[in-house]
Amino acid sequence: MKIHLVDGTYELFRSFYGPPPKKSPDGREVGATIGLLRSMLALISDSGATHIACAFDHVVESFRNDLFSGYKTGEGINPELRAQFSLAEQAVAALGIVVWPMVEFEADDVIATAAVRFQDDPAVEQVVICSPDKDLAQVVSGNSVVCWDRRRGIVYDEEAVIEKYGVGPSSIPDWLALVGDSADGIPGIPAWGAKSAATILSSFQHIEAIPDDTAQWRVSAGRARRLAQNLDAQREDALLYRHLATLRTDVPLIEDLADLEWRGARPGLKQLCVKLGANDIPDRVPRWIAKAAPPGQGFGRKGVAGKKQIIGQHKRDLTVVPYRSGWPELFEQEAGLLQRALGEKAQRTEHIGSTAIPGMAAKPIIDIMVAVDSLTQAPESLPAIEALGYQYKPLDTIRERMFFTKESSPEYRTHHLNLAEPESGFWKNHLTFRDYLRAHDQITTEYVNLKQHLAEVYAETQQIDIEGKSEFVAKVLELAEKEREDDKSRSRSIQS
Repeated sequence: MKIHLVDGTYELFRSFYGPPPKKSPDGREVGATIGLLRSMLALISDSGATHIACAFDHVVESFRNDLFSGYKTGEGINPELRAQFSLAEQAVAALGIVVWPMVEFEADDVIATAAVRFQDDPAVEQVVICSPDKDLAQVVSGNSVVCWDRRRGIVYDEEAVIEKYGVGPSSIPDWLALVGDSADGIPGIPAWGAKSAATILSSFQHIEAIPDDTAQWRVSAGRARRLAQNLDAQREDALLYRHLATLRTDVPLIEDLADLEWRGARPGLKQLCVKLGANDIPDRVPRWIAKAAPPGQGFGRKGVAGKKQIIGQHKRDLTVVPYRSGWPELFEQEAGLLQRALGEKAQRTEHIGSTAIPGMAAKPIIDIMVAVDSLTQAPESLPAIEALGYQYKPLDTIRERMFFTKESSPEYRTHHLNLAEPESGFWKNHLTFRDYLRAHDQITTEYVNLKQHLAEVYAETQQIDIEGKSEFVAKVLELAEKEREDDKSRSRSIQS
């Protein structure tokens, strides 16, 4: 099989600046999102792609901005394009494609990570990176990992990379450091052009291996002298630029190869297309996912970290997806964004737990609690929170919290955010529950927030068992029942 890894940010920009603008029925500019959907459909229908993931820069800034102040930012992006970032992620996810929305890392980083991870899988014939971005040329490996410029119809294997840039894939970061990359804000070293950098790096591969003896450089003496002077003066800068240009291959990924298989568009795509004013798109979709999977189907897929567990007999099997190693990193990324957005208003941030929706093994939920001085003053922080993509969700029940959700991609990742006062019963109950879970090592290493799922199973079957862990189940149900009673008491108190 072939795996297609799509640079969604590139596709979105190309769709924005290529076709004419298009407004949705409610007046929003949505042309780039519609163009992106058409492009993904063409990839599926015309190219026969079977295993696909699409990476996006959910925000333009990344960890690289902390390393170099001149690195690219979101400044200057057309507001009508920026407004479609989250919409594009939602649209691609509704099409049934795995979406990777990047915050701390960049889209190129997760593409590189996936390419390195999957290229050695015996079932994978080739990893196809759908992007002309020269940064991604460093990931190319023989004919097993290639870059595909879909617009020009050109495939770059390792030989083609050497022909185009004059250096092999492993030297691309060095080449970019010397030549510069204006798209990423990397200035390069003065006087070092594409040809001179290629000539020298083709012999020595990496910056630190370039000899002091310029007679070995294979360029004219005068040219070599100037290049050497500039490199000597900015060698530390050159090494920093190379670090910036080097793609990370350690981005936390929770998907396995099976998760990338395209099984069809999700029913929600039809409703989304109505909102976009793109009513022709559903007619072009070759396959749809049924609204409800038959019993036993879609609820027993193996998670990344190990075996499934079944808790009780629901109307269909309810699967506990094993703990994913990437969850803590996802929490740290999001907690950092919230801390910067809220400033002193955020006293502390806690990771209450992480879950994976039954039947949707690729959709973790990161539950976050932020302690605030006063909940009555919390609405002042709404603009900062909403700027991160969170939506405030007023709750019917009376709770000592403000609740938000963030679905940067509905089929990939959701964040649940609660603002609460640290002395409130809500805060204390949830931390108690979290700590109880973490005291049970075997449970915690597989799953960290079972309450809602257990309550659902209990409500329908009254039969719950987690491999005989009756004490654990009893404690969970006791806490859940206590919270329900607390809600009722608060409601009666307010009404009276």
